[in-house]
Amino acid sequence: MSEIFIQGFAAFTGGVLLNLTPCVLPILPLKVRAIIAETHAGPARRFKAALGLLAGSLAVFMPLGLISAVLNFQWGFLFQSRGFLIVLAAMLLLGGVLMVLNVPIRLPAVSFESGSRRSEPFVTGVLAGILATPCTGPFVGSALAFSLTQAPSTTLLIFLSIGAGLAAPYCLLLLSPRLLARVPRSSAWTARVEELLGFILLASGIFFVDSLVPGPVGRSLWYALGATIFAWALWHLWHGDSMAARLLPALGLTAALAAGVATARSEADQSVVWEPYSEQVLVEASRRRQPVLIEFTADWCINCKVIERTVYRHSAVTDAIKSLGYLPMQVDLTRPSAEQQSLLRRYGGAGIPFSVILGPLGQIRHRFHDLFTVNQIREALVTAAEQ
Repeated sequence: MSEIFIQGFAAFTGGVLLNLTPCVLPILPLKVRAIIAETHAGPARRFKAALGLLAGSLAVFMPLGLISAVLNFQWGFLFQSRGFLIVLAAMLLLGGVLMVLNVPIRLPAVSFESGSRRSEPFVTGVLAGILATPCTGPFVGSALAFSLTQAPSTTLLIFLSIGAGLAAPYCLLLLSPRLLARVPRSSAWTARVEELLGFILLASGIFFVDSLVPGPVGRSLWYALGATIFAWALWHLWHGDSMAARLLPALGLTAALAAGVATARSEADQSVVWEPYSEQVLVEASRRRQPVLIEFTADWCINCKVIERTVYRHSAVTDAIKSLGYLPMQVDLTRPSAEQQSLLRRYGGAGIPFSVILGPLGQIRHRFHDLFTVNQIREALVTAAEQ
């Protein structure tokens, strides 16, 4: 029983930390928007907003927990559906356009007083829960892996704890008048904030579109977004009516240029040459006493792409893989596959990103359930190869 509570607390903490991972970044604009809308409201309305945000998050994690417990589905299975990705990308792109153009987003009043309040907090909580499901973060992967071996009630508890943790920081902010009092009222500065956050939503939508279309189409969309941000920043730098109103466009322009430079450098760096996973190749590697690195990834997994463009492109990692004689293999979970889902479970994974290191005799030496650093994977590669 004590282990269940420990894992439940770990799941709650992991839910809180999910807010810091790239996967949940797309929903940040809507969370900020929902909070700003309640900045100067009374305690009762702020409490309802916090309750709506929490309810929206749990409305996603409760059915996911039940499905996982009863049907044995994997974390993030929704994103293996092309139809789901199309709808989600369309919502993010539409929301981004509306925010960039400063068009009010009105949603059906289903969470607050009948016909008189917006349901932004509830819908924001729902979207945050959905966007959190394709990737795992600190503590989440281990808690999910634990839940796979437990009773359905424990699995549901783990999922609800993650959902509650995901909503907790924003609920705390909504219920803290002193913190909310520091949020500025509507002004040119807040308009620029909303526009900049809108570009984040657009980038998120393009990311998911990029996982569905041919490479050249995706690159064209990224170039178009970069050009739009550049034009927006120059316009407001020239026509801004205050230093504060010019600050965010300057930051947006700097961030866009930095992202372009970082992408160019990343493409130029030497990356790991992955081989598609094969049981036969794995058996042959074990016979040769060759250590193996297996990565589980998907085109729609933002955290996976971050790892692949940073950690797995770092010279310390690529050099270690080559010098120690590792066989790097990759399992692609972009599309549904019962065999690959079973493979993920076999190695102790419950979601992605997930990487596992096998020693020379094929034994599991290290597991990485979520984000990790260059030093962590390099040290694990060295110790596993020596054993």
